[in-house]
Amino acid sequence: PGTATMAGGSEESTAFAIVAQPTANSTFPAAPAIPTFNTGTAITLGTLSADIAAAVAAQPAGTHFKLIAGTYTNWSNVRPKTGNHFQSPGSGVAVLEGTGKVWAFRAIDATGSSDNVTISCTGSGSIKIQNYGAGTTRGEYGAIQAQPTDTSVGSTEFTYGHAQNWFVHGVTLEKNGAQGILCSDYFTLYNVTAYGHNVSCVGGDRGAGGMLYGSTLHANGLNPATGAYSNGAGSK
Repeated sequence: PGTATMAGGSEESTAFAIVAQPTANSTFPAAPAIPTFNTGTAITLGTLSADIAAAVAAQPAGTHFKLIAGTYTNWSNVRPKTGNHFQSPGSGVAVLEGTGKVWAFRAIDATGSSDNVTISCTGSGSIKIQNYGAGTTRGEYGAIQAQPTDTSVGSTEFTYGHAQNWFVHGVTLEKNGAQGILCSDYFTLYNVTAYGHNVSCVGGDRGAGGMLYGSTLHANGLNPATGAYSNGAGSK
């Protein structure tokens, strides 16, 4: 550590100070509080090949859902209602397999509300969302699509209306076609790991507020040469 200095000559001869990694202190923001999961009234999504979107749609706003360990082969375009909470299994990993599908979760737009939705893990990485997406060229898609889309004008168009207060905790997102999460207003991403997306791990457009806490974003923009909007980033 020390004062940065500039040597004479070319840019290549510039010297920089190296500063130690900061440590947490009393002014560092506290970890966010994970919304409470209602174990006593939760519905278990216990059939890995079931139509999960239909199972969720059949329940009212505020319902909590428990996942089981294993690979869900028919988890596609699940439309949470306000107050829905999805929690990982107590042990093992619930894998949401998205090959051939666009969304794992997608906020409701004109037909209802998707505020205060929680996706949480009892252990880090105990929900894994992989291989969702609509290719490599569009930044509008997230495997978790908390920003609503307006399908009346084409599924790649935004309404620029936003669901609010989505909370995603401990989830791993891997190699989803465009990006892992398209964020809502006042989102919280806590201990999320996301990597291998063709555009970005975390995206959003015209959003308000939010927190990204203790998360790891890496190895994105792996195939940026296929067209417009394929520029990569950890978050954008």
